[in-house]
Amino acid sequence: MSIATSRRAEVRRRLQETGGRGRKLRGLAEILAPYRWRVLAMFVALVVATAAALAPAPLAKLAIDQGIRHHDTGTLDVIVVVFLVSAILYAVATYAQTYLVGWVGQRALQSVFSMRSKEYLTSSVVSSPRLSLHIQPCFRVKEMWVGSSWVIFST
Repeated sequence: MSIATSRRAEVRRRLQETGGRGRKLRGLAEILAPYRWRVLAMFVALVVATAAALAPAPLAKLAIDQGIRHHDTGTLDVIVVVFLVSAILYAVATYAQTYLVGWVGQRALQSVFSMRSKEYLTSSVVSSPRLSLHIQPCFRVKEMWVGSSWVIFST
């Protein structure tokens, strides 16, 4: 048995032990596939926002150790500029992350609702062709433009 085959067998064994989480993640990946670039941008924004949020502590250490102790105003000026850049970067990345999470989430939810309604209508038509006209879906998906984004809700 080769190494690749044993690894595959090990992965399959672990997936079976998870109780179907692998299938759920695969389904989530399929739903998010049309928005893969925005999902990637969402994760990049997450990493950038986290890095910018963690930047002040090392910058303060540098300011104290190299700027204040050595009375070097040039170093302090650079550190203050970097601190301001990190604050602006944090604000922009947090905004982008919030916007992208909302955008992708709404589109994914809308695609799930449309898949569910198609699945519901298909199953009702297939199971009972004569009664299909009398069966109404249990909810309707509506969209509404609010502020700067689409809001999706069901009634």
